[in-house]
Amino acid sequence: MFSIAGTSQGQGILSWIKTLKNIDSRVLFFASVHPLDPHLTDILKEVVDLGLKGLKLHPQYQDFAVDSKEAYKLYEIAFKKDLILHFHAGFDIGFPESDLAAAFRFANLKKEFLEGTVVLAHAGGYRDWDHVYHLLSEKGFYFDSAFALNALLEQKDPHLINLFHKNQDFFLFGTDSPWEDQKKDAQKVKESDFFTPLQKELLLFKNAQKLLGLF
Repeated sequence: MFSIAGTSQGQGILSWIKTLKNIDSRVLFFASVHPLDPHLTDILKEVVDLGLKGLKLHPQYQDFAVDSKEAYKLYEIAFKKDLILHFHAGFDIGFPESDLAAAFRFANLKKEFLEGTVVLAHAGGYRDWDHVYHLLSEKGFYFDSAFALNALLEQKDPHLINLFHKNQDFFLFGTDSPWEDQKKDAQKVKESDFFTPLQKELLLFKNAQKLLGLF
């Protein structure tokens, strides 16, 4: 479960997670923090102490560029603590002119943090899969399928298809719920003849198990 922190909301999100964390062990929470949060270091320490796996970041909503110096400070601390960073990636309907989460910025991030574990929502960038494929397909990113399944299965976007086949061990099932229906999208995967049986298992649960250490 993801939240997105404003400049000073990181601690409040952690407090909220604490109240819910033990209600259902099947729900895993990611924290969030803004790169300019004055309590950044303390918050990241508490994230680790709580046993959380990572952070959710949304460059448009949080108003920072993926490859900015302020963000790099956050990444450096997070990666040293082995935290996963899950980003909104690419276009956002609420910020149509923004390139804060464009594919080239994630390519810059990987140049600086080669070993960091990064998940990119929307298969790296909604409707921008030509750039995602050419800039990011060999960089070691994880990708989630939120708002990408229709383009893969029905519209058959060629760059997205190539991205998936090259990175089938790094694709995660995602729906951006409640905007897409989890059950319906899972059923699309199960019933599709696009995926092999192994690819269905990898996408629906095996890749997530590997990423999150759930064995």
